[in-house]
Amino acid sequence: MYEIIKEYLNQNPGIGFAQLKKAFPDSLRNKKHRSAKNHVVAMESSVRQDDRFARYFKEPLICTNGAIVVSSQWGIGNISPFIEHAKQMGYTIEEVVNNKK
Repeated sequence: MYEIIKEYLNQNPGIGFAQLKKAFPDSLRNKKHRSAKNHVVAMESSVRQDDRFARYFKEPLICTNGAIVVSSQWGIGNISPFIEHAKQMGYTIEEVVNNKK
């Protein structure tokens, strides 16, 4: 998620937060895993400090409105919609299998 959104911002210089939210809407999170304080992306300034470190990747990204943070709350139960959306946008995503025991 983080790398896809980072690449999207690099490919679309001058994009604002509202445009980014349209490109990566909160509806990409399964309803069961979506909460008011856990969005796909959020303005860093709008996130409480404890949520910022618990629920978002530590390195903020920059859009025209300022720093944004990307949710780190993804897993097998809620990542499929994001992956399908990114593929439809033209991104290549490959599954990596860890066979270590």
